[in-house]
Amino acid sequence: MVSMLDLHRKKAENCVRCRNSEERKAHQDADGYCQLVDPSDHVGVRCVGEWGADKVAFISTYMDITGVALQYKVRNYYYIEICSGPGLCVDYKSGEEFIGTALASMLTEGAIYYTKLFFFDLNPVTVKSLRQRIDASPDIPDDVKKKTIVSVGDYTDTASIIKVLDYHIPIHKRGLNVVVVDPTDMSVPFEIYAAMIDFGREADFIINFADGTDLRRNIRIAFENPDSPGYRKYRRVLESLDFFNDPKNIEHAQNNDYRYLADNFEKMFIQSFRSRGYQHILEKRIMSYYKLLFFSKDKLGEKFWRAALKRSAAEREYGQPVLF
Repeated sequence: MVSMLDLHRKKAENCVRCRNSEERKAHQDADGYCQLVDPSDHVGVRCVGEWGADKVAFISTYMDITGVALQYKVRNYYYIEICSGPGLCVDYKSGEEFIGTALASMLTEGAIYYTKLFFFDLNPVTVKSLRQRIDASPDIPDDVKKKTIVSVGDYTDTASIIKVLDYHIPIHKRGLNVVVVDPTDMSVPFEIYAAMIDFGREADFIINFADGTDLRRNIRIAFENPDSPGYRKYRRVLESLDFFNDPKNIEHAQNNDYRYLADNFEKMFIQSFRSRGYQHILEKRIMSYYKLLFFSKDKLGEKFWRAALKRSAAEREYGQPVLF
């Protein structure tokens, strides 16, 4: 059983509760932080939709369950979050701030049992904000803080992340990696997943798969122009050119059939994991915007993920704890 979830919700001062993405962009600085909102700790914050809290709940609950359950079964296991964010979010509809996956995960009972915790983001400002929030938190145990590494890591440059992991995890201490990859778009190349699989003895993945936003808006354009940034980006997400060379996909792109293309794109993405021995593959739709794709080679991983999905953030915060 894992304990109740506390997302530290508070009213976000000066939040104007933007009505659409255009309004939100008008209030953002170059790093994507809202220039209007004054969060409770006065450190930069980004706006998210109402679905953001559920994502935090599902991921932190899985991390918690895995940490508690494996403490006597696995000698070394690590939590690795890529695209960590600054640690605090604002729901632009409700005007409430709440902690992100990084802080929520560190506050769980299970966090203490991980050998180390890693948080990577490609933005140095974001890394600094997260580190500041972790250091300032009176609720995160000192033992968890001591085993936490927060670092700049560019997922388009795999070596920048593996170098940090290599430094902190010697070969004889490698084990299970719980890897969360949470970008805002479909820009993470498959090589980072392959590298994470090769790095440890085993790896479970929770991946934000932005099929309802980025892929929906841009996949047809990628077919039209192989020189476009979209084509180059999506090409790196997949291991093969087969998707873009398939006559049926080309036909559906010409007919602007986004759903067909998105489904086939996902199938090819998943196949790269299947070919590496991943048989426990699940997905959780987060409204119409994106999916959380889960991959594990172990049936226990699937069991823990299903348990993590049992309750939304609201149910976790105000209802019963999760049994597994």
